[in-house]
Amino acid sequence: MTAHVFTQSSLSRRERQVALRIGRGARVSEIAADLRLSVKTVATYRQRILEKLGLRTTAQLMLLVLRHDAARTLQPGRRPLEVFLREWAS
Repeated sequence: MTAHVFTQSSLSRRERQVALRIGRGARVSEIAADLRLSVKTVATYRQRILEKLGLRTTAQLMLLVLRHDAARTLQPGRRPLEVFLREWAS
């Protein structure tokens, strides 16, 4: 899995919220309802997130989140996932 190097501000706050939910297995319709957005808006966020992180599939995003969550469980006190996503490729 290859990723582009990106800065801390490359994902907006809303994109990070959507990325976390997608990564943890929420469906687009669930995310839309939860964040009070349209399904089309969430789908657009998903595409932008994948592009910014250099990922091709939603499964790759889910794997990224799962790996971080597993590492955090094994090592309490690790950085929050939002920070991890911002720093992942640097």
